[in-house]
Amino acid sequence: MPCSRSARVTGPSTCRAAVSPPARWACPTWALTPWTTTFERFTKALAVPVLANITEFGQTPLFTLEQLRSVRVGMVLYPLSAFRAMNKAAEAVYTAIRRDGTQRAVLAAMQTREELYERIGYHAFEQKLDALYARRSRS
Repeated sequence: MPCSRSARVTGPSTCRAAVSPPARWACPTWALTPWTTTFERFTKALAVPVLANITEFGQTPLFTLEQLRSVRVGMVLYPLSAFRAMNKAAEAVYTAIRRDGTQRAVLAAMQTREELYERIGYHAFEQKLDALYARRSRS
């Protein structure tokens, strides 16, 4: 099991006891300072990778990947970053629609259909489906 506040983990030695098979990683999730020292203490004490849960507006500073690598943090999770950005963008779109009666003012901020198709590989997938169904129809 990963280390957590609910497990009353107070430091690397307590976490080491909590990290037993089948655990494959640990995540110190309580507020201690200085943070890089805390992460470094854990990464040195544990035989499993340490996960940094970096969430905006929380207690953990917004470390760079380089800062986390320097103290041997093995994984970084950004659980709400994209979600928060999408919510803010959606709010702007709906504000414009309510204000203007159209989404025209925010089109430049939107992903175009072609951009979406490129990002998800839509045309390549469509070609694979066409080839698959063409083979099936010949059989």
